[in-house]
Amino acid sequence: MLKEIDEKLQVLEDTKRYLIRHVDSLSTEERERAPKPGQMSPIQVLAHVVLVEETVTGPFVSDTKNRTVSLKGYLFMLTAVALMRFGCRIPTLPYLSPKGPQDYEATKRRWEEARINLRRKLERVTARSKKIPIAFQPMAGPMTADMVLEFLNVHLRYHWKHFPKSATVQLPLVPKPAPKRA
Repeated sequence: MLKEIDEKLQVLEDTKRYLIRHVDSLSTEERERAPKPGQMSPIQVLAHVVLVEETVTGPFVSDTKNRTVSLKGYLFMLTAVALMRFGCRIPTLPYLSPKGPQDYEATKRRWEEARINLRRKLERVTARSKKIPIAFQPMAGPMTADMVLEFLNVHLRYHWKHFPKSATVQLPLVPKPAPKRA
């Protein structure tokens, strides 16, 4: 795996590990209780995060139509990432909204499987193929490895705030990217 992709994946894995540790520390009641009527409970938020990851880590057919990132997709990514970074509320698409009670252990297993699929995709990326899409996000369209990692990282951090606060588990800081050499 390319070093810069592996480093970004490690940040994503660290964030996942912190979040799981935090959710593990919640009681079953805290996991299942929505903060307000109409909002998702912590376990539903976690299930939503997993659904999003499954969407972008699932099968992807790189046909002639999906060989490049479109301007629309690129602009969507910039806008979505900026909105999530600033904490703006973004409506959840209906098919990405978990319905009813969620099984926490099953959700964790699904998340692990999605990460295995992501790692498999990222391991195939080379310096020459880095600009070729590896995934498809319904709103953004075809996404490169860098776009996938940026989107998933910002999305996961955006939803971190939807969990009850923890005095023992804090979200890790995102390392600043190394300066580019001239």
